[in-house]
Amino acid sequence: MLKMKKFPVKIDLSTFFEDERKYVIILVDPQWKNVEYLQRRVEEIFDVRPVRFLTIDNLFIPPQESIEVVEFTESLKYEKTTFLFF
Repeated sequence: MLKMKKFPVKIDLSTFFEDERKYVIILVDPQWKNVEYLQRRVEEIFDVRPVRFLTIDNLFIPPQESIEVVEFTESLKYEKTTFLFF
């Protein structure tokens, strides 16, 4: 089995920011087990909560999904939500 390497992911945060933070690139660490780790990283860096991601095609990516799925997306966009997923 091939070991996953670090890779960048583009994230559209324009629903939240109107400055240079509208579009960002975050480096995904292969040690992250699922998408929730990426969500936490974005929350930490940009002080936004809660963060949920959609693909550009508006497909929801569950926080529990393997981080490997992010490699197959062109980019992500932030989805504002008023509820949390458990």
